Amino acid sequence: FKVVDSDDWLDAEALQKVMQTLRGFAAMEQPVDLLMCNYVYEHVADNTHHTVSYKSILPQDRVFCLG
Repeated sequence: FKVVDSDDWLDAEALQKVMQTLRGFAAMEQPVDLLMCNYVYEHVADNTHHTVSYKSILPQDRVFCLG
């Protein structure tokens, strides 16, 4: 399942990349339990934003196991 709250919005190009990645895993019969993406948290009230990036803490562009 995908988690998108009612107050979220998605970048169309980024969503296409996510869906392409998931289709690729499905085609290889290599299921994934979780696909994590960087995101931007926008504070509408004060017109600021905070980028959340997993680049420095998780492997990129590959399947890995925790545990």
